[in-house]
Parts: sequence; C-alpha cells; structure tokens
Amino acid sequence: MAVHRDKKFCNKNCEWAYGYKFGNRGKNSRARIKEKQVERFILIGKCELCEISYLEIKTMKDLGSTMMNAASVFHKDHILPQSKGGQDTPENTRYLCWFCNMSRKDMDSKYDEAIKQSSIAFWKEIKLLAKA
Repeated sequence: MAVHRDKKFCNKNCEWAYGYKFGNRGKNSRARIKEKQVERFILIGKCELCEISYLEIKTMKDLGSTMMNAASVFHKDHILPQSKGGQDTPENTRYLCWFCNMSRKDMDSKYDEAIKQSSIAFWKEIKLLAKA
C-alpha cells in the first residue's frame, strides 16, 4: 500500500494518478500545466488587436461553450494566414483573444480595425452582463 502524505492508495499507479490529477507531481501534471498557462497569460498580457487584458477575458467555456479548446484565453494568430502563404515565424505571429481570432479566421489584416471594433463592443457587453 502506497502512502501519499495523509492519503493511502492501493498501489503506486493509483498514487501517481492522484498526484498527476490533483498535485504538482511531474512537469505535465494538470496543476503544473495550469501554472504554465497562467505564466504565459501574464507574459502576453493583453490581446494584440483589441488590447483587452487577460484578466478581463472570459473563456468560451465560461460562456457555456463545449467546443474543444474552449478554455483557452489567447490564440496564436498568423498576421498573414498560413492558408494564404504566411509562415509560422515570430514576425508573422501574434497572440489574440479568442474572440478576435475566431472573428478574424483567414481574413487579411486590412479587416483588423473592423474586428477590433466588434471585439471591443463584444467585451463591453460581456462586462455589462457580468455586472447584472
């Protein structure tokens, strides 16, 4: 019988699974992945298009979506979309909030101002709904 602090487990596999799911065991534990994600959000700081802070962004999951990747705050965006010949280089990438990125899809950067305005309006409405 394995013992993990004050908990008892039937074997080492159960102990490891508990540590992976709830503890900080290993570099790929859920807790460590969440820490890395928050660190990355702090480094990114805000959406490069609408300039909303990561602290103000509600995820799609928070808004009721069950889509895959719904818990993501920022998405990596290609300024010149890869479908139109853009490369996956630092000069061609930026981090946008999920709403800006989903709105932009494969559009050229000439639509960025319109997307920015719609995104600002969207986040303003979300803040109003949160207060109500």
